[in-house]
Amino acid sequence: MRKVLEILRVVKFKLKLKKYKFAKKQLKYLRFIVEEFRIKSDLDKVRAIVEQPALINQMQIRSFLKMIGFFKNYI
Repeated sequence: MRKVLEILRVVKFKLKLKKYKFAKKQLKYLRFIVEEFRIKSDLDKVRAIVEQPALINQMQIRSFLKMIGFFKNYI
């Protein structure tokens, strides 16, 4: 960490350190929660899948299966 900050200082790249949080155990990035050794889906996004209303036609089923296919690695 120190080395990175030193390089930024050498190339005159300025940071407002109060805007940044370092050494966090997890962080939300896009639709995911990134932890030290794994990536998982944000529970708010998974809740939308679980609470999905009944699918009526073939187009809705295809759309739902595509969405599940994307999230299958994170559920």
